Amino acid sequence: MATGDLKKALVLIGVAATSAVEGCTPRWVVGDVSSFSETATMVPARATLDGNPFGYGYYLSLDNPPTELTSCDQIAAIGVADGIVRGTSTLIDKGFSLGWLGIHSEEIEFQYYRASEDKAYYAASKYTMKAGGQLGSFAVDADGLSKAFILELLRDPPSPSASPSPSPPCLPCASCTKYVREGTTYELYEGTTCETTNEATSPRCEFKHAGKSYGVCGNEGRSCYLPC
Repeated sequence: MATGDLKKALVLIGVAATSAVEGCTPRWVVGDVSSFSETATMVPARATLDGNPFGYGYYLSLDNPPTELTSCDQIAAIGVADGIVRGTSTLIDKGFSLGWLGIHSEEIEFQYYRASEDKAYYAASKYTMKAGGQLGSFAVDADGLSKAFILELLRDPPSPSASPSPSPPCLPCASCTKYVREGTTYELYEGTTCETTNEATSPRCEFKHAGKSYGVCGNEGRSCYLPC
């Protein structure tokens, strides 16, 4: 996609490369998104912290103006796998408008920058990317409440996911303690092991040394081969 077309696409889905509010320094700017083709949006969006309204976009009542008429607060959509900022928000009278780019099925996380605290908060949930995805609605429910998408924020950053433990090596002959050579059973001496042979057809364990087989391994006359 040409640079001009890319910028046009970002505008159409509501992605802002800089803050829409004059005098605000954006916390995030959109990174290199030229390799991503799918778009999704979140509009209108507002945030809560500890279950309470938080930040820009809330009205005290239907007859009162917003609690904040303008704000340097910002929401960012960020690729979990690469950390690239995929989109940043603009302000609308009902909260925020956010659009972003990605690839099918990848995870997108959201962060909310509270300018008055100079602090970024993580959202509690992530979004699995799909083309044309839409979070939030301008419609109202039966109680007259907005169906804006609510970002539930965490007070502390989430703990990093623990790396999975590496799988143990596959050693089908690890339990072997003896080998049989010409009808006589011998104990495996310390530091020696049996090796797997004929894995594709009839796998078994053999005691080998310098590439030469010295007998078939077994425990009390039974095969000690244990498939992984």
